[in-house]
Amino acid sequence: NEIRAEKIARVANPLALVAQQQQVYHLQTHPTHFNQNSSTRTHQAATRKREKAIEEAGIQLNAEQADWKDDTNNESDDQELEAHYMYMAKLQQVSPDVD
Repeated sequence: NEIRAEKIARVANPLALVAQQQQVYHLQTHPTHFNQNSSTRTHQAATRKREKAIEEAGIQLNAEQADWKDDTNNESDDQELEAHYMYMAKLQQVSPDVD
């Protein structure tokens, strides 16, 4: 629960997330970003497939495994959210509001 609370605290303030980051990845300039993202999706798909096989076999995950599974899923969501905030901050720097 402490780990989960720390994650929520980190994600609660989007500007703090942006301030913590140094690098901004763009698909055009950093093609490895796509590969990393693809790799994450492949890992997630494999994890989901394994979970489905376990559930179909009638084996229940114990509470510790379920917590780990939730934390793992949240980590990838956190990474995607972080990347989104970094991208939006960079866009704001490049093209300030035009009114």
